[in-house]
Amino acid sequence: MRILQTLDTGCTVSDEKPAFYVKDGKAYAICGQGVLRVVRFELDGVETSAAEFAAKYGSQHFEF
Repeated sequence: MRILQTLDTGCTVSDEKPAFYVKDGKAYAICGQGVLRVVRFELDGVETSAAEFAAKYGSQHFEF
């Protein structure tokens, strides 16, 4: 996976491992002490949407 574009959500987390997930049709990454909205990303070298990712992998958290 390669993350291409993000937006700051302003959300904070504590004691969470870095992870990627889809919720309500939007992709997110937990990084450090915050959560980023992932606007664009690639999976296996192909740009993929949050909906395509969720259809294939569901809504579980994938740790980096």
